[in-house]
Amino acid sequence: MNQIEKVKIPLTILSDLYKDVLISEPGQIEPTNKKKLNAVVLVFTDNYTSAERDELLSGILTACKLNESNSIVLKSTNPKNENLLSIKENYDTKNIILFGIDPVEFGLPIAFPHFQIQTSDGIKYVSSPGLEEMLKDKSLKVKLWNSLKQIFL
Repeated sequence: MNQIEKVKIPLTILSDLYKDVLISEPGQIEPTNKKKLNAVVLVFTDNYTSAERDELLSGILTACKLNESNSIVLKSTNPKNENLLSIKENYDTKNIILFGIDPVEFGLPIAFPHFQIQTSDGIKYVSSPGLEEMLKDKSLKVKLWNSLKQIFL
């Protein structure tokens, strides 16, 4: 009684069981309800919260006229957790800002320097050092602002 039996189901019966679910013909896939946003902001962060870091991020978003209704901030302790494919599947956006996340690791086909606006597949990307690094160097904040104002103002 404690033995597990392996049961083989013939392919014809299996396909009859799942005929309406497993395979859909091209063009029959229902459109997804992607959330339409002005920007997706991805932040690589460690496990602890920092009031200074959160204040800097909040100031950047406010200056770009981004808020909860038109943008989303995704924080991750592992920069490989968030990638371009998952963002495109869930959000309809024209702008993505990366803080402390390498563009190639994120899934972009090209590497580009921090603060350079790069367009790919109709989306504008800006890569920046992490927020902790920006807190230590005011010139980084200025460079970021010069890039972001070209997109949002």
